[in-house]
Amino acid sequence: MKIKDFLKEYKLSLGDNVRFLLEPLGLRSLESQIESKLGEAAKMSKSKANTIDPAIAIEKYGADTIRLYILFAAPPEQDFEWIETSIEGIHRFLRRVFNFVNSNLSILKAQYIDCNKQEKNKALYYEINRCIQRYRKDLEKYQFNTMIASIMELSNYLQDFEPKNDT
Repeated sequence: MKIKDFLKEYKLSLGDNVRFLLEPLGLRSLESQIESKLGEAAKMSKSKANTIDPAIAIEKYGADTIRLYILFAAPPEQDFEWIETSIEGIHRFLRRVFNFVNSNLSILKAQYIDCNKQEKNKALYYEINRCIQRYRKDLEKYQFNTMIASIMELSNYLQDFEPKNDT
């Protein structure tokens, strides 16, 4: 099943997901282009016996998890299978990101990391910029799955990072 077909079948809007990915970069103007290329929402077909109930999946994992899974599962032009263990993996990833940010928010707000003084800090700066470049390149090609993979890699890097501020 193609992502475009899945979105139509379950009456999910790609626009919500695109907004989630584009707003932080100030690129919302691309939203209508993406919707027109990949399709708009359509009513779910109740006559198919092999469909899943999105309400159950959303209730179990949350809408953000389902949206991220749809975008991560495959490029929009390819078929993908609805795999419960993959959805669970996305759910764990979002929980890890939430817990990381929540537990480090006060530190992140209070701390300035000078990327010019320490090699490890320079590596962080490089990694963040590399992720942004890949994100933008993949966005231009509508490769949402690889955009998300870049964010996952950066998230893992950030969770292992220990800043150094001493001179």
